[in-house]
Order: sequence, then C-alpha cells, then structure tokens
Amino acid sequence: MTPVPQPPELPSDLPPQVVAYIRILEATIAELTAQVTGLTTRVAELEARLNQNSTNSSKPPSSDAPHVKPAPPKPPSGKRRGGQPGHPKAERTLLPPDEIRALKPSTCRDCAHPLTGDDPQPAVHQVHEIPVITPHVTEYRCHRLRCPHCGTTTAATVPAEAATGYGPRAQAVAAVLTGSCRLGKRGTSQLFADLFGLPLSPAMVCKLQHRTAEALKPVAEDALIYTRGQPANVDETGWTQGRKRGLVVGGRDHVRGGLPDPKDPGPKRLR
Repeated sequence: MTPVPQPPELPSDLPPQVVAYIRILEATIAELTAQVTGLTTRVAELEARLNQNSTNSSKPPSSDAPHVKPAPPKPPSGKRRGGQPGHPKAERTLLPPDEIRALKPSTCRDCAHPLTGDDPQPAVHQVHEIPVITPHVTEYRCHRLRCPHCGTTTAATVPAEAATGYGPRAQAVAAVLTGSCRLGKRGTSQLFADLFGLPLSPAMVCKLQHRTAEALKPVAEDALIYTRGQPANVDETGWTQGRKRGLVVGGRDHVRGGLPDPKDPGPKRLR
C-alpha cells in the first residue's frame, strides 16, 4: 500500500481548534492505514489457503472442490507390480510346534500308483492360533474369628498385591493397551470383556494405570539419568496434564527419558 505523505507544517495563524482537529484526522488516517495493511496481509494468507488442494499441498483428494482438476497420473516406471528383484524377503517366523500332523500322499499324482515311505525334508506349513483365554480367578475368603480368651473378633486381611482385584498380568495388559497401543479407557474395558471374558470398568483401568506408573517410577528415573549422562536424540511432544504442555524426551540406545519442558510454566493456579 502506498504510504501516506507527511502533511506540511500547519500555518501558525490557524485557530487551536482547527489544529487539534487536523491532528485527530492525521492520527485516524495512520491508524486506518495500519489496519488496512494488516487486513491486506490477512486476506492474502486466506486466499493462499483457499487455493490449496491435493495437487499443491498435502491435503487429501477427498477435500478438493468439484472444480479442481485431478492430478495427472504418474507415468509408468516400467517396473512390475509387487516386490522388486533383490528386495529383502519377509517370511513368517516358524515357532516350535505344539502339535504335528504328518500329511502323506497315498497315490502318485501321475499314474495313481500307491506311495509309501517318508520324506526326510518335508515342506512345513504352520497354522498359528491363539488359545481360548479364560480368566483365572483366585478367591480369598477372609475369615473372622473370635478370641476365646477376650472375646475380640479378628478378621484376616487381603494381601496388598491382591487389593485391586486384578493380578499383575491383567494390570500389565491394561497398561500396554492404554499406553503403547493408545487405547481409551472404555475401549480397554470392552476389549477385556470381549477377548478375556473379564469385567473391567473404565475407572478400574485408571487405577491400574496409576499402579503401573508407581511401579515403573524407578525404571523411569534410571532411564532419565542414563539419557542425561551422554549425548542423546532430543525431541518435544505434546503432554496433557491439566492443560496441554510440552514434554521433552531424550533417547539413546532404545532408552527414553522425559521431563516437562522447563520453558512451559504449566497450568496456572487459581487464586
């Protein structure tokens, strides 16, 4: 936008009211000029965003307007579909079998002559299956007994490791699903019911998460000390606690340690 030229010096014989009015007009013009400049920049940014589509940005083709022409197809590379010659071969890992079923042909596939004997190196085809999982329930029956001497009744207490009502494996599975697999509380509860036949409320999932965090606190501290003591790859990621904050994560040799961003003051306390 063309800058507004500076006005000449006002004559000294003008009335004070006129001079004050002119100064007000000058200030208003300067303010409006700044607003127009900012709005012009904003309009240019919005027009650039409006003109984005799948051909000139990372937006998916499904977000394109009807008038946008699809991107031209890529020219054929001349290669065949699928794996290319020399690529690393990926095969399913063979596991130790729990059951072996020997399959032998009874007759020749060409002349139908009976066949006998064994193949010293038969072809192996494995079928991997997950066994039916049923909950293993340990029931604690806490007896309350009366003292024959003083008449006081004393009840047995449940061991600390059984206080939550779920064992270490169930706790570990819940922690993996909500942590590494990023599954929600309700989804974890539903999965426990569908796959394991085990009732687990979303509130109990939260309790198991907290117990796992407390159990892993020494490991997390050791990982933090390890990554602090030597060069490591550092990155920042989002972390929600009260409000979204920054979490600085350092890693080396498959070890990760994290701390809240020291530049982020965190959630403000209400006074």
